[in-house]
Amino acid sequence: MTMNPINTDALTIPVFHYLQSVDSTNNEILKYIDQADFKRKVFPCVFAEEQTQGRGRAGRTWQTFPYQSLAVSFLVPGENLPQLPLLMSLIVHEAVKSIAQVDADIKWPNDLLIQNKKVGGILVEHRLVDGQSFYIIGLGLNTHKPHRPDGELPESFDGGFVDVFSSQSFTREALIQAIYDLLVLRLPQLKQVGWGAFAEKYRAQCVTLNQKVVWKSPKGDIKGYAEDLDEEGSMILRTENGLLKVTAGDIIAQGSRI
Repeated sequence: MTMNPINTDALTIPVFHYLQSVDSTNNEILKYIDQADFKRKVFPCVFAEEQTQGRGRAGRTWQTFPYQSLAVSFLVPGENLPQLPLLMSLIVHEAVKSIAQVDADIKWPNDLLIQNKKVGGILVEHRLVDGQSFYIIGLGLNTHKPHRPDGELPESFDGGFVDVFSSQSFTREALIQAIYDLLVLRLPQLKQVGWGAFAEKYRAQCVTLNQKVVWKSPKGDIKGYAEDLDEEGSMILRTENGLLKVTAGDIIAQGSRI
């Protein structure tokens, strides 16, 4: 495997901590809350080559590959921002398209797919510390397929890698910088203008819409048709019992594994 550590000198992220191994970047970033300067839009960022307890939504594990992926968390200010996971997926989509020249799809609410292969996911957690409200945004993105002597990937891995679908050579540094810059730009817009400024662009990239789907609800599977997103970004399902508003959880296309 080729080892290309992150060149921190190539980045202009004010607070950037590059680590070899952590349990979870979402846990690690809490150590650096004092380095945040939210008024000046300085959002701390933690990047790790390995996460021993990396996790996705609903407590699932998330598998990345050292020196071939992004495993990164950002600390941002805010409260009552239910659309932040959706916005972050749109930001990653935009960065991947700009840097890697690949048009990634979004599976509601915040998974990144390319040709139906999952390449990335986002986990957003709200925290309140000393009366201050903020969010931790965790991102896992598999950017470059590992070159292994045996050519084999773990049997448990059925995702994809951005570079497999790209004819454009790109670096992890360029991607992480683009994502950070877009986050600094878009977050104030979400707060000031609201989700309406992003809703149509999100709809255009969301492959979950207009499909027969299954919602993995806490009470069991519910089949329906992914009809639309409401003004808050929630999914509207048409079921045999009428319209149903889904604010969280897994929605997968019928017959699909992702």
